[in-house]
Amino acid sequence: MSDGNDFNERNIAEFRANHGRVGGGFEGAPLVVLHTVGARSGKPRTNIMMYLADGDRYLVFASNAGADDNPAWYQNLKASPHARIEVGDHIVDVHAIELQGAERDDKYALQAERYPGFAEYQRKTSRTIPVVALTPTSGSQASSGSKHIDFDALYRGESPGEGIAPMTTPPWDTKAPSESVIGWQTGGWVHGDVLDVGCGLGDNAVYLAKNGHTVTGLDISATALITAERRAKDAGVDVTFAVADSTKLDGYTDAFDTVIDSGLFHSLDDQGRRSYVAAVHRATRPGATLLLSCFSDANPVGKEWRPAVSEDTLRDVLGAAGWDIASLEPATVRGELDGAQVEMAFWYLRAQRR
Repeated sequence: MSDGNDFNERNIAEFRANHGRVGGGFEGAPLVVLHTVGARSGKPRTNIMMYLADGDRYLVFASNAGADDNPAWYQNLKASPHARIEVGDHIVDVHAIELQGAERDDKYALQAERYPGFAEYQRKTSRTIPVVALTPTSGSQASSGSKHIDFDALYRGESPGEGIAPMTTPPWDTKAPSESVIGWQTGGWVHGDVLDVGCGLGDNAVYLAKNGHTVTGLDISATALITAERRAKDAGVDVTFAVADSTKLDGYTDAFDTVIDSGLFHSLDDQGRRSYVAAVHRATRPGATLLLSCFSDANPVGKEWRPAVSEDTLRDVLGAAGWDIASLEPATVRGELDGAQVEMAFWYLRAQRR
């Protein structure tokens, strides 16, 4: 959820569509999109702002255009200093620390020298405008949990990892909901507030919204979400899309009654899977339903393009995180690989939150 007004939302959309560049008053300025959690609401918030590069740190300025109150994003960082920024096409986890004394004064003076509007902001208010250093945390380049796949690069049509060729269209982009999601919907298993986690290009979220559900779609790839938002708009439905790390789901607590996972679980390593199902547990309400489809270990060996998940893995990982499996069924799904039709072995799982 963007924080505030149409101006903020419009500039964030332009930022994401143009690899971090925005025109108008932001023309040529270095920009980040800051993700925080509302100090009062507990809801995710996003704000676009200028920054000053300082080594590996990103310095941001709580000017609020010279108003006498600090901006909400500053209060959010004071309450929870762990945050995330979008920089160009990259997503970086950061830790926020407010600068003090001479260091603060020197950095603000440098920013005001480069962009005189900041000097005017300080003249307009009696408060000392805070300067906050956003420092990347260890291993901060966000990912889906896989150490080898950069999904945002994949959606940009670039190589997503060493030895992996770029692809014009991801093989899962059928521009239609998956068979599993259609089955869950027609079976009556989707209820309440719905989270489509790892929503990708948004087709499952759009389908569920068209069937009357309130849907939030989260994905690690800002690039994928640009397409997802367009498809929702074209379909005439409202879906809330946001960038999020599925292994953390920061800002989402007791928020959902149904979680849809159509192909995310199998893309994570073991630790990623455990972190993910724990995060989903925190993000859902008691009695919530998890509906998950993933590649099965019944697929032929040697198919490196297809991860393998065993029944024992599903029962172990979900059970340890507070999920009771109500149904676990094998399924065969037909798809396309390199222009050829192939059959893929899947698990279709339904679990309930304890």
